[in-house]
This record gives sequence, structure tokens and C-alpha cells, in this order.
Amino acid sequence: MVDNEFVVVKCNLCEHHTGKNRLSRSTNCTRCGNILGESSSVIEVAADSSELQTLVAYHNMPENLRGDFKQMLRKSEKITFNNAEDFSPNIDSKMLTLILLESVKDTGILTSESLSAILKSKKMNLGVEDVIGIAEYEGLLLRLEHDKWKIID
Repeated sequence: MVDNEFVVVKCNLCEHHTGKNRLSRSTNCTRCGNILGESSSVIEVAADSSELQTLVAYHNMPENLRGDFKQMLRKSEKITFNNAEDFSPNIDSKMLTLILLESVKDTGILTSESLSAILKSKKMNLGVEDVIGIAEYEGLLLRLEHDKWKIID
């Protein structure tokens, strides 16, 4: 057994998947707080934390979206701009975070409308759904309800 081996475990109460180091005895479910110990099902093994993050996201998404998710993973992790006037050919995590922060303003809540307005003001030819999807995948956003997200600190 490798010291830094990670596992995806499934909560027995809410069926949410969480990642943990295999050597840690227990951890709490990130959704319901239930203690995930030896009785929790190990779903998959990851070699490193980056792979763990991907596997947890994959197992927590609805099955009908998993095919699209696999296709997204095959593409570059950076969003490329389609507009020649854009200030940069790529958007990195730092720029993504800045765009999200501008979109929430004083309310602390991001909506498709607020994000769209920021993208237009910056003349960024990006789809709102694409940006939100990547931000959720990278763990920057938490979906509160339909068309409402909160930035994860």
C-alpha cells in the first residue's frame, strides 16, 4: 500500500462521494457530516490528489452527464477564447476566480445573468454554462439552487 494513496468513499446515509487518504481512519461526509469510517464503501482508488478530485466530481454527478464530463476532461483544462480582441488566449484559474468574484458583487450569489454581464463587459466570448461548469469542476463554486451559486472560500 502506498502512503499517499487516495480513495473515493460513498456515504452510507446520503450516498454522496468524498475523497480521503487511504491511511486516515475516518473523515466526514462533505454533504451531511456523517463519519465515513471502515464501513463506508470504497468506490475507486486514485494515485494522487488531482486524480482524486476528478474521480469525486465524476461520481457525484448525475449519470446522464458523465459522458460529457469525460469529453471535457480530454480537452485542455484552460478555456480558449474565440474572439481575436480578447486580452489573452487562455483563461487560467486566477482569471476565472477574478471573473467569479466580480460576478457576485455585494450579494455573494452568482447567477447566470450576473456572470453573463461580466463576460460581456470584458468582451470575453465564453459560454456562461462553460464557465460555471469549469468553476464547479475546479471546486470554486457551490450550486445553491437553480441558477444560484456561491463561491467556495
